[in-house]
Amino acid sequence: MNLEQLRRHADLIPDLGCGGKTVRKELTLAASEVKHDRVIIDIAPYLGSTTAYIGLGANTSKHIVTVHSYDLWEASRDYVKKALKYHRMTLETGED
Repeated sequence: MNLEQLRRHADLIPDLGCGGKTVRKELTLAASEVKHDRVIIDIAPYLGSTTAYIGLGANTSKHIVTVHSYDLWEASRDYVKKALKYHRMTLETGED
C-alpha cells in the first residue's frame, strides 16, 4: 500500500468525535518531525485512529520511529451507548 491508500484506510477507523480524524494533520505533521531512532507514545487511542495517523506521519519522515500505543480502556455503559450510536458497534459492558 502507498501512503495515500494508508491514509484512506486510517480515515475509516472510528474515533470519538475529537480523535484522529479531527487532528490528523497535526498528528501526521508532528510525527513526521520526530528524529531518527526516537519513540512516540500514544495514550488512550480508543480504536487506533490516532495511532494510524501517527504511524503515517512517522512513515513519511523515513526515520526509524517506534510507536507504542497504550489504552487501559474498558467499555463502560456510556461507551457501549456511544459505540452503538456513533459507530453502529455492539460492545458489551466490561469488554476491552
